[in-house]
Amino acid sequence: VGVLQVSNLRGDIEVHSWSQDRIRVVATKRVQADDSLQVPERLAIADVRLEELGQGLEVRAEYGLNLDLSQRLKERRAPRVRMDLLILAPSYLKTRILTGPGRILLKDWKAQAEVRSQSGRIRVEQFRGSELSTACESCWVTLTDVKAQVRVLSVSGRVELKQIAGAKL
Repeated sequence: VGVLQVSNLRGDIEVHSWSQDRIRVVATKRVQADDSLQVPERLAIADVRLEELGQGLEVRAEYGLNLDLSQRLKERRAPRVRMDLLILAPSYLKTRILTGPGRILLKDWKAQAEVRSQSGRIRVEQFRGSELSTACESCWVTLTDVKAQVRVLSVSGRVELKQIAGAKL
């Protein structure tokens, strides 16, 4: 595996480096239910999918499983389940992270990374890759202790840069 791609359109994503040569995914599901009998049913409509993509691995949170089309549309309009992902992976993997309103944390990374969010907060800490790119429509971007070529795109969000060093900013 040379590329790690993580997407979660409803929840938070944290990607941390670790010294092992494998990837661990920890998913935490949260549901809204009127009673405890609805909980197993709601838990079953979200899951993590792992898919090999050429030289890479995609980790994707999927929602709407086991639902017909009308139920999926209802769930999309008024979500009753969300899932947060914690990924532990070798820091030499090129990384692409995408979320909707969820928060993203990328920590202690040593390879090229692209981080995108619609409105959730983006934090990158202790980054030593060749290139870091962040994009967000309306979120808060915080980069701390980064040594890389950096590109930050934001329409209306706050951008905070601390201890940044690189050929281009």
